[in-house]
Amino acid sequence: MVRLPDQLDARQRYHTLSSPTSNSLQNLVSSPLGGWFALPGVSALLMARDGRWSASRVVVLAGAVLAALILAGIARAWGDFDQSNPLTWVYVALIALTLLGFAALYLGMEAYRRRRRTANRNAVVTLGGRD
Repeated sequence: MVRLPDQLDARQRYHTLSSPTSNSLQNLVSSPLGGWFALPGVSALLMARDGRWSASRVVVLAGAVLAALILAGIARAWGDFDQSNPLTWVYVALIALTLLGFAALYLGMEAYRRRRRTANRNAVVTLGGRD
């Protein structure tokens, strides 16, 4: 039996993609996952560099929504988690702390912004009264 190069190539590709130690499948999955894991760190660096709350507000809200959706997914698939494994509880606690941290940051920065806006209005009124 003579194998055609196309048949051989298709069989090799199938074997490569179906193998648990496949490098091409690992590369296919690792690139998007690496990007998603790098995204919060890069966002935090950009927020720290800019320093304006108005520039960071949307990123913080998006992070809070993401953490809330992850918690909703955990609640939906709770039966799939190994509840006897302590790392399950650590994971859930870290996601909940992330959500609480985003909420505290948002509420604290909004309160600071309101206080600063009120102080600026009072300063303008005081300066206007002196003239």
